[in-house]
Amino acid sequence: MTIEQTVEVPASRIVQFSPELPVGRFRVVFFPEPEPSAEPVLPKVTRAEIAAARQDPVMQELDKLPVKPDWSWLPEGLTPENLTNKDIRDLRIKERYEKYLRLT
Repeated sequence: MTIEQTVEVPASRIVQFSPELPVGRFRVVFFPEPEPSAEPVLPKVTRAEIAAARQDPVMQELDKLPVKPDWSWLPEGLTPENLTNKDIRDLRIKERYEKYLRLT
């Protein structure tokens, strides 16, 4: 039988086991829980993946469109080549909540 439970160890470092635990020999194994990271891990696209995507016939047809997209709305320093998911998320949050930020 295996019983697994994640517990918070108090400053006293005394952990009590449940009274329902059977009496007898047993082994206790401790695995520290990793700290949650403050930054979310975002997927990364490599240059090789971008190059492979450009070989896709659909992407090649999109490149032939007569009107190229207007990227002038991007903030200074951001281009389609260096735009990340985090940048897009930040822009959407700013767009949605900018009016609230101006009130404070």
